[in-house]
Amino acid sequence: MKNKILNITLTFFFFSSTSYSITLEESINLAIENNDELKSYKQQIISSQYQLKADLNLYLPTVYLNVYQKFYNETPMTKIPNFPISFKQSNKDFLTFSVGLNQPLYTGGLTENKIDISKHSIKSNTFYYIEIENNLKADVIKSYIDVFIAKSLVSIYQKEYETVKSIYKQQEEFFKEGLITKVDLLQSKVRLSEVERSLT
Repeated sequence: MKNKILNITLTFFFFSSTSYSITLEESINLAIENNDELKSYKQQIISSQYQLKADLNLYLPTVYLNVYQKFYNETPMTKIPNFPISFKQSNKDFLTFSVGLNQPLYTGGLTENKIDISKHSIKSNTFYYIEIENNLKADVIKSYIDVFIAKSLVSIYQKEYETVKSIYKQQEEFFKEGLITKVDLLQSKVRLSEVERSLT
C-alpha cells in the first residue's frame, strides 16, 4: 500500500506539470519529513534522552524544605491532676520549617539499572528510527525508478502511436484508391486501437 501511494505521488509530480520536476534526493527528504511513524520515533528518542538526564540526577543529593503552620481555636494547655496548675503547651498558632539534604548511600543497584534502561531505550528507539528511515528510502527509490520506467514507456508508446496512426491514415488513402483490401485497413485499425490501449 505504501509503495502504491509513493508511486501515485511521484507519478503526479512527474506528469502533472511539464515545468515541475523533483529529484530523487528531494523525494526522499519529502517522504522523511512527512512520515508520521518517523516523527513518532524521533519524539521517543528525545523523550528517552530527557529520561536519561533525569535518571543521572539520581546520583545527586535531594534538597528538601518542609514548612508547617498550625492554628488552634484556643491555646493548648496541660493540666496537672489534683493541682490547680496548668502549663501552656504551645502558642495558639505557630510555624515550623526544616531544611535538609537527602543522599541515599546504597540503593541496591536500582539507580544504575534505571540509567542502563534509559541508555538502552535511546539505542533501541534510534535503531528503530534508522530501520524505518532506510525502508522508507528504499521504497522511495523503487517508486522513483518505477515512475521513470513508466515515463519512458509512455514516451515509447506515444512515438509508436504516432507511427501507427500515420500508417493507418496512409492505409485509408490506399483503400480509397483501391490498392488494399478492407481487411488490410481493418488490421491497421486494430493495431492502432492496441497501441491506444497500451498508451492509456
